[in-house]
Amino acid sequence: MRASSFSRSTPPNDELRLVPVKAEGIRQPELRRRAKEGGATAVTKLYLAVLGVEEVGLLSVDVHVKDFYIYEIYVVRRCRRNRIGSYLLAQAERIAVEHGHPVAQLKPHALDPEHVGRDVLVEWYRGCGYVPISQGDSEFWLKRLAI
Repeated sequence: MRASSFSRSTPPNDELRLVPVKAEGIRQPELRRRAKEGGATAVTKLYLAVLGVEEVGLLSVDVHVKDFYIYEIYVVRRCRRNRIGSYLLAQAERIAVEHGHPVAQLKPHALDPEHVGRDVLVEWYRGCGYVPISQGDSEFWLKRLAI
């Protein structure tokens, strides 16, 4: 699959890869904007999903000593509905396990609400095994990981 002819099917795993990056190293304007607006801290790590040579998604995680937070998953608008978000979520969980964290935490927040609403996002996370941290609070979610 060539980057210039993005299709609506799931890209083969060998074509989609995760690359660690700093915000200033991101070329794709939509992703660069998200990385700069994301409010990174000293423990934030940024990763790009790259398909061929095209930057198609952004993953931002906070790796603390005791906790692991998935801060942001963002897929370029024209590349959505191709399981790139699922790939980034799986990679975030892999990174958590590699750092010895048995739980991944996140706060479902629609970064592009006119295209993907919070309800859709919450259902996606639920389908991926995430649950609210407490019964009355649906703001923060977690998933127990096998380490």
